[in-house]
Amino acid sequence: MIDKEYVKEVISRIVKKKSDGSVVPAAASMQEIMASVRDDVLECMRTMCNEREIAANRTLNSVSFKCL
Repeated sequence: MIDKEYVKEVISRIVKKKSDGSVVPAAASMQEIMASVRDDVLECMRTMCNEREIAANRTLNSVSFKCL
């Protein structure tokens, strides 16, 4: 399960960015939240691959991962 504080931080970050840019409404949509979480997960997975905590393998149509 994802930490509640992380979700609050993602929403706050999106709302702050919109408020600073005077975008109305200053609210986070589900698409924006999912995109932000996806970016954070991708960054974390890249770090884990570089530190040899997980391994990435190319498949025919995608990429698979396993813990080392």
